[in-house]
Amino acid sequence: MNSLANQHQSHLEKLEQYVCTLYETKDQLRDHIYKRAERAFRAGEEARAAITTIDSWKNRKQQVKQAFYESIGMEEKQQSVKRPIAPPVQLVTTIEHDDYIVEKLLLEVRPKHFVTALLYKPVCTMDIAPNTYPAVLFLSGHEYEAKHSDYYHRVCLRFVQAGMIVLAIDPIGQGERISGMTDSEDQPVWGTGEHQRLGVQCYALATSIAHYFVDDAQRAIDYLVSRADVDSSKIAVTGNSGGGTQTAMMMLTDERIAAAAPATFIMNREQYLLAGGVQDAEQVWPGFTAAGFDHEDILLAFAPKPTLVCAVAYDFFPIEGAEQTVANSRKYWEMFAKAELLQLATDQSLHRYTDRLACQAATFFIRHLQAKEQLPSELWLTSFAAAEIEPLPAMTTEQLLVTTTGQVRTSIADARLITDELRILGQQLGEQRTAQYEQQPLDYAQKVFQWLEQRVVDHCARKPVNFKPRFVKVDTIDEIEVQYWLWWSQKDVLNSGYLFRKVPSSNRQTSSSSQPIAVAVWPRGTTMLQPYWTWIEARCNDGEDVLVVNVSGEGPHEPHPLYNKPNYLFFGKVHKLADELLWLNDSLAALRTYDVVRAIQFVREHLIKDEQQKVVLYGCGLFELYTKLAAVLAVVPHHFIERSDFTVEKWIFDHMQAEEDVMSVIFPKILKYIDLEQLPERVGEKQ
Repeated sequence: MNSLANQHQSHLEKLEQYVCTLYETKDQLRDHIYKRAERAFRAGEEARAAITTIDSWKNRKQQVKQAFYESIGMEEKQQSVKRPIAPPVQLVTTIEHDDYIVEKLLLEVRPKHFVTALLYKPVCTMDIAPNTYPAVLFLSGHEYEAKHSDYYHRVCLRFVQAGMIVLAIDPIGQGERISGMTDSEDQPVWGTGEHQRLGVQCYALATSIAHYFVDDAQRAIDYLVSRADVDSSKIAVTGNSGGGTQTAMMMLTDERIAAAAPATFIMNREQYLLAGGVQDAEQVWPGFTAAGFDHEDILLAFAPKPTLVCAVAYDFFPIEGAEQTVANSRKYWEMFAKAELLQLATDQSLHRYTDRLACQAATFFIRHLQAKEQLPSELWLTSFAAAEIEPLPAMTTEQLLVTTTGQVRTSIADARLITDELRILGQQLGEQRTAQYEQQPLDYAQKVFQWLEQRVVDHCARKPVNFKPRFVKVDTIDEIEVQYWLWWSQKDVLNSGYLFRKVPSSNRQTSSSSQPIAVAVWPRGTTMLQPYWTWIEARCNDGEDVLVVNVSGEGPHEPHPLYNKPNYLFFGKVHKLADELLWLNDSLAALRTYDVVRAIQFVREHLIKDEQQKVVLYGCGLFELYTKLAAVLAVVPHHFIERSDFTVEKWIFDHMQAEEDVMSVIFPKILKYIDLEQLPERVGEKQ
């Protein structure tokens, strides 16, 4: 490296590390989002406080159920009118035990979509066996083996011991339903990693991965209802962690559920916001918080049915939230004079469906689902936990595998996975967009422009203010002056950037004022200059000014990390902030696209020298999404510096491995409206 190159590197390193003392901005994006969430929480509390009659409760129940269905992109089914027939089921084999039998089942919940399941049935020791049993749908949390793990096997046996049939199913991405995805290091992903990748695809396709979790569980209920040995009026649902989420979703969507015990999930959104946790995609319901709904509304919608909320003291789902939500919800049961049917069970434990909670849930279900003459004695209830029925030995849990290879995808040649379904949905949306464009191109362009403008510019939370710009001259590199500019993108949120401008010398003509100003956006903004210096220098030497923009939460505005996790990977701080915006019916991608639109407006108002000077927009990598959309809204030419290997479309049709910055470019429903590859040309026809 020559001395000039060394000098450039030294200058650029200092610029990348520069800290402007005019304003502290690292917490601004977080504070902006949290304030919006707090306003939504308060509005929800006020709306629930106004519920004082059964009629007002009914109205709220309908509102929350409808909001949930809309959030996950699923049409509401009229459960009470007519249900679809039970899914086709294959009984693979049966395991017999002294106290119970286990049926290994394959449920075809949708054509060629198979759910692996275990059905436990008590072996009756009475002289006369009952004709029908109460049943429990057990929904697994984020455990690798899911329904056949030793942990959940023992939990299920508590319900069997209480005299109930139990159907335990594998969720998407766990147990025998792992899709075979890998990360950027080619390591397999499952559970939260798979759920998040599928969730990213679903957001773009105007649906939700939660949709598929709900559909699987509802079809499992269809199967239970069809069994002659199940009392269809006495079906309960339970699960913890991710299974607690699934339980809550079933409480909102399936009226056939007679009792529920959501474990280690129910809390409230405000407590979780402050606790700092990040959830995976099926646990994030876009727009739900914006509409004023919270976990209290989940319980409200299930009232006055028997409900046992299970919580542990040392959970990352704050127990304070569970206690507050149960206390606030008691009034809905009191309206029906059934306050005793809402209970809170707790244990001193980390995040887990403990044996104590399993025993409490089992006895709760038996108390409220059995006929009075069948109720066990109080002595039985008090001694229940003392003696448990014998589990299958840990070494034989592999016997609980339903498929021959341990995975549906490798055992059933024509089995379809969620990834297959999403590809088909992506193709259908693409065909619909193409047909709309070919039939009425101007109408299509107008529709896209209006939708985009509403999501980005006219969003109810956007509060534009005077730019109030300020700048500091920070360096000069080879006759290129560097200024650091700050301006308000919206109320409470500052953006910034470096303006690179060739300094006129005494022996050189001043560059033409009609030369364009290049506005550039890339990940990490001004803290990542060295890879782009050649490009910046070339633009400046051609007489252009270059503004490298730091959008909200980028560059010097990067938020403080969450639990020392990388900010830009899944489950880091940017993921959390992106999720909170989804809850608020917004997105980080829309907010940052707005930042770019405002940056263009700022340049036009404060940096343009005359009316002949134009703005040209450059995007790089995944952040090209922001510049593509902003170019349409601000009516400026668009170019790219360096294309990303992955685009939103490719995430649908190819396997997404890399996760860096992915949550920054989630724009819900975008593929329903926009063909991103042809966006500037097609929507540009409107102008």
